[in-house]
Amino acid sequence: MPIESLLAHSASAIKGTITSHTFNSFFVTPLEGFFKSIALRSDHFLQNTLRLLTLWFKFGHQEDVSVAMSEGFETVSVDTWLDVIPQVGHIS
Repeated sequence: MPIESLLAHSASAIKGTITSHTFNSFFVTPLEGFFKSIALRSDHFLQNTLRLLTLWFKFGHQEDVSVAMSEGFETVSVDTWLDVIPQVGHIS
């Protein structure tokens, strides 16, 4: 199961009863991992970047996610996003 589906399922399963610690465990910690993987330019950095953007679009309205994304963007080279732009254009 892709990480986006797992996180979406987890969010709907615990909606209304989620604590800050649980939210951090299920959403913020994986985001930080994606940013580290992307910054290190692992073999799957393009896939991870697209997954990260998907999570941002789905959960970016959550304050913890927004903060994690802002902090993470500072750790990734601008060139990374240039590699992703053509792929984002194909998403419909």
